[in-house]
Amino acid sequence: MKKYLSLIYKATVIVATVYGLFLNFDKSGFSRMVVYFTILSNIAILIFFIFQLFFESLGYRKTRKYYIVKLILLVNISITMFAFEFLVRPYVNFQTGYTGMNIRDTFVHIIIPVLAILDYLIFDKKGKFSFEYIKFTAISPLLYLVFVIIYGNLGGRFTAFGQVSKYPYIFMDFESLGWYAIIACMLTMLVFLGMGWLVVYIDRKLKKRTKKREL
Repeated sequence: MKKYLSLIYKATVIVATVYGLFLNFDKSGFSRMVVYFTILSNIAILIFFIFQLFFESLGYRKTRKYYIVKLILLVNISITMFAFEFLVRPYVNFQTGYTGMNIRDTFVHIIIPVLAILDYLIFDKKGKFSFEYIKFTAISPLLYLVFVIIYGNLGGRFTAFGQVSKYPYIFMDFESLGWYAIIACMLTMLVFLGMGWLVVYIDRKLKKRTKKREL
């Protein structure tokens, strides 16, 4: 029974993610939005859940690679949610008056992250994340930083919130901030690693609670 509920839930996440991405692409354009970390994280969630749905329906066993990728995506989407709510939205609201609470932003910044986290909490076996996996959570921000630098220097621009810039976020503006931007990017890497550690820690705690219930 739980397997079928899991499949239905994952199909729901897929539909919700497609809808959230569609709203953003339809309003602002694919090329304009696909360069942002939030949208890329949502696309990664969509692809991952499609594969999850396919392999679970066939009864494939979840491997070490599955849990490494799941950890990376949970960290990415969680930081996307918290960063938008507590950093990006307040800053943009202060600068431009943009509240960021329309249905488009709500889907990609809140609904999809919550659905992804709930999928782990409800359906994944606990205790499968390892502290050895934490180092992999720095891959996404590192690759995104490389992408931003290459994209900006090739003429690409980030145009959300009515601003045009070579950088998607103010803390990444190396030209204006210099070493402060480098320090900020290094701190961002530490945040991802820290969130990875927190997720693994919580996973271990949940495993212990599950064992106590079984006794």
